Amino acid sequence: MIDKHVVDVIHAVGTETDAPQEIMAAVVQRALPSIRLIAQFPSDGQTLRVGGCRIGGLPDLPEGVKWPRLSAALKSEPTGLQCEDEPLWFLMQVDLSEVASADGANLLPKSGMLYFFFHWHEAERPEVPDAGLVLFCNDSKQRLHRTEAPADLHSAGHFQGFELAPRLEWTVPCCDDTNYQLGFWDNLNSRVAEVQGLEDGWGPAPVHRMLGFGEYLQAPGIAEGYQLLLQVDSDSPGGISGVGPYPETGMLWGDCGRIYYIISETDLKAQYFGNVWAVLEDQ
Repeated sequence: MIDKHVVDVIHAVGTETDAPQEIMAAVVQRALPSIRLIAQFPSDGQTLRVGGCRIGGLPDLPEGVKWPRLSAALKSEPTGLQCEDEPLWFLMQVDLSEVASADGANLLPKSGMLYFFFHWHEAERPEVPDAGLVLFCNDSKQRLHRTEAPADLHSAGHFQGFELAPRLEWTVPCCDDTNYQLGFWDNLNSRVAEVQGLEDGWGPAPVHRMLGFGEYLQAPGIAEGYQLLLQVDSDSPGGISGVGPYPETGMLWGDCGRIYYIISETDLKAQYFGNVWAVLEDQ
């Protein structure tokens, strides 16, 4: 059941902006639970756990699984490109047993590991598409090991690694042409996050999120029958590495953009992650 404080703040914002009652009711009805993944500053002497939830750093892959390359991500895209088969960039790994308690929609497997990789051309090679790949290891007893980065991994694809702490977070839908109300949507996301203790007054926090509604920068949302699997944000705007209030991974997607991994509801229900695709949206 949706958090009462979230319901209250939706109605408060609606009252402040003179939004019709039907809009407020529709937002409450459509609100979805998600899993916010919050990067943690390490304690003195702390090392990254093998197999833990992590953003950046190096992946802990099962024995026998190699670091994926661009050809694997493009296998389902008939591009016809003859491009260098370079390594993908490692973004995140998620221990599904760690996030299970925050999966309010009960959509993810209860054990196993998900690994998220991405290729970004950074406008240097516009003929090569952005491409994402998700690996799923469903054997929770399989031995994992810290995998070294390939020697030919692009220098821009190395990121600082941090542990991630999962939190249940209620999310609200985006504005669309059918429910537009001037002012109501301006800061609704931040007010909803704030009432759940996910904004601390330092400014915009990076929003890394599984499930629920994505915070899209360009698209109004995603097609019916599809679901956000993961949103990977840029570092906080204006942040200084190691100094600001949030851990800085070095991830900056264009002008503070975001990467979204999208999965069909059918595949998610079947726990099949082989057809996930990723898209980068810039500011």
